[in-house]
Amino acid sequence: MTIEHKIVVGVDDIKAIIIACKCGIRLSMSPDDIHIPANCPTCGGVWGRKPSHEVSSDHEVWASASLNFADAIGRMRKHLDNGTFKLLLEFTNGETDEKR
Repeated sequence: MTIEHKIVVGVDDIKAIIIACKCGIRLSMSPDDIHIPANCPTCGGVWGRKPSHEVSSDHEVWASASLNFADAIGRMRKHLDNGTFKLLLEFTNGETDEKR
């Protein structure tokens, strides 16, 4: 039998949004004050480019969705009291215990 330990949090429990560029730099932002640069300040990699109706790569689709998700977290936190539901994020801690 496998036992899974899970953590369930609301968007108001998120302490930081971190963009980790492939060049190694990490940009950490408060979810209440998200300002995503269009490009990495170190290598110039594209971070915030809005895709056209036709995206040219799977990376552009992934990057757009990821950045939109980070932006949406900030917007949701600003209106927590106005909603009829809360979005919860479930994280597993990566540990499993097997009973024999």
